[in-house]
Amino acid sequence: MRKVVRTKAQEIEFRAISAAEAYLQDSSATMRSIAKMYHTSKSTIHRDFRSRLPEIDYELSEKVAKKIESNVDDRASRGGQAFAQACANRYQRKNLAL
Repeated sequence: MRKVVRTKAQEIEFRAISAAEAYLQDSSATMRSIAKMYHTSKSTIHRDFRSRLPEIDYELSEKVAKKIESNVDDRASRGGQAFAQACANRYQRKNLAL
């Protein structure tokens, strides 16, 4: 079995493209889950998606950017719901204590 020899730049390019494809294919994927899959940090995946990928494959980077934006919007919505639920729970506990 022959090992494929790649330069560091080729490794980074390969990781950026394959991580982006995995991110787009899995509807529940997050940057953290992709980082875990590639044994790297979330910051590295973020840099791959935002800085490196547009130079490698612009169309793919646009698709990834749209999904990231969608996930950010969803996260903000869930955060608002969680805060409202926490306030409601606190209010109920306060009234039960009286």
